[in-house]
Amino acid sequence: MKIAIIGQGLFADNCYKLFKIDFGAHVVYFNSKDSNKTIINIHKVKTPHNNYNRENNENKNRILNNFRIVYRIEDRLDCFEEFDIVIDATNIIGQTHTNLTESMCLNETLPEVQKHIAKDFSKTFESDSLFIICDKYSLEKYSLEINSWFSSKPNRQLFIYSDENINYEIDLFKNYDQKWQMEVDLFLKKIDEWKLLSKEKNSKISKPDEPKKQIEILNDYLPYAYEKMDDQNGLFVILEKIDSDAIKSVLCDDIVILRNKISHSAIYNGLNLKFPVSMSSDLNDFEQEPGFFYYRNYTETEDNILENITEIENKVLKFFTKVE
Repeated sequence: MKIAIIGQGLFADNCYKLFKIDFGAHVVYFNSKDSNKTIINIHKVKTPHNNYNRENNENKNRILNNFRIVYRIEDRLDCFEEFDIVIDATNIIGQTHTNLTESMCLNETLPEVQKHIAKDFSKTFESDSLFIICDKYSLEKYSLEINSWFSSKPNRQLFIYSDENINYEIDLFKNYDQKWQMEVDLFLKKIDEWKLLSKEKNSKISKPDEPKKQIEILNDYLPYAYEKMDDQNGLFVILEKIDSDAIKSVLCDDIVILRNKISHSAIYNGLNLKFPVSMSSDLNDFEQEPGFFYYRNYTETEDNILENITEIENKVLKFFTKVE
């Protein structure tokens, strides 16, 4: 059995120990700290016969089912090796970046920023302001939870960011939008009254407080950075307007990623992985490409690592028949 492990870290090291030391497999590291191999592409080895069916059990030529990894050595020479199993430990597959262009925002990976980013809505229920990254499907799916959170306290604030055309006509926001328009109309009326009273009495009268919008949809903005200030409990999300140079910043307690689309690396374009995969999936492999696995959790805790490795180990063993 020949296994490729792509990436580095505790998960990769534990996979190496399991399959190299415990199983005695031939294991090759890629993209580890001491590696001079840069992966260019991964694909399945194809048969020259167009009518070949990979699922056809009558064909016993094992190499036709192998993964071929094409890599470059020190920018001088392209080579390839073939593997029975590929394990991705890069934390790229399944990662849900907060920028919908699939690129990282500035400071996104900093620990003090990461602790404000959640992929489970229930974990942020005590927050008073949320920046939610979503699509229409996930917004509908979590509408009850969002509504419950928003209505449980009078002054909670919600920012919605999406690359889809989400508007205030959605049932979740329709009632609030009507309420907001009434608040604006009332504020404008008070401003007119304040101006008249100020002129008539020739005295200082406090200007009415402008209402704070509690739900704001940011379809035409793109987040590009996060800032954690020492004197602020929350996190500043810095956004730039898509069609201009305008900059906007919002302060929130937490960021919640509810969208369905997840990231993947271009090196896997040669595989039939059917991206995007649901971020809510509890699988760490792809039915379309048996033998390809990835690390499903993105906080390398001992429990997460053990859970993932145990699942992958059980699935790998299913490829082999025990000799009596």
